[in-house]
Amino acid sequence: MATTSDILTASAGNWTLNPDRSTVTFRNKTLWGLATVTGRFTEFTGEGSAGAGVSGRVVIAAASVRTGIGKRDNHLRSADFFDVETHPD
Repeated sequence: MATTSDILTASAGNWTLNPDRSTVTFRNKTLWGLATVTGRFTEFTGEGSAGAGVSGRVVIAAASVRTGIGKRDNHLRSADFFDVETHPD
């Protein structure tokens, strides 16, 4: 069986996230725990490197949040949550 070290050594190099083959999703229980809110972000970029160490960065456009309910999405974009005017990423 391959170890994490073996996998990282075999994967050494620089990597760029492919948005066409990747997803950024979330699931969150509501305040009362009666329902789970699911959603996704449609705009994001990322890169990383593996070698002696592993590091990476993913940048997500907060305004790209989608839960399937427009009113909730707009509320999530507001200053009450993500405040996309001030913090776009």
